[in-house]
Amino acid sequence: MGEALIRRIEPQDRQALLRVFCAAWQEEFSQHLAQPLSVAEVEALASEALQGSMGWLLEQDSQPLGYLIYQESLESGGIEVLHWYVDPRRQGEGIGSRLFEVLIGSLAGQPAHWWAWEGNQRANRAYQNMGASITDRRRMKTIGGTRFYYQRWRLNSPLVID
Repeated sequence: MGEALIRRIEPQDRQALLRVFCAAWQEEFSQHLAQPLSVAEVEALASEALQGSMGWLLEQDSQPLGYLIYQESLESGGIEVLHWYVDPRRQGEGIGSRLFEVLIGSLAGQPAHWWAWEGNQRANRAYQNMGASITDRRRMKTIGGTRFYYQRWRLNSPLVID
């Protein structure tokens, strides 16, 4: 196995990002849906964030293992993380933390914000361990006939990695 590398996302990475997103999303959300989604519907959930945003991709042997996409946020000051997904077969290996370290290192002290599903206990524990805090709890999105409630997180630099 080769070394895992982190690089900037490029337009030609779209299909690789969709594969990671679909696998991670299906792993975390599909069992909670009242009505299953087709592959096209799951891909549509990702499409807006994958259009022209900045981000980082972690890959090993040319295989995508995780990615993080963000944009500048005038509203909140700092950046807004739009997508932060890791291949479910590789979760728990620090891939998400490594991606976030690179992001925070590039922000020059600006805060980072993101929304995360309240039911994703593993991710929420990781965010708390990094030193992030919840700033808002009331965002709801209906997907596949099921209501998902999201909470907004904020992290000020510096990042704490356990």
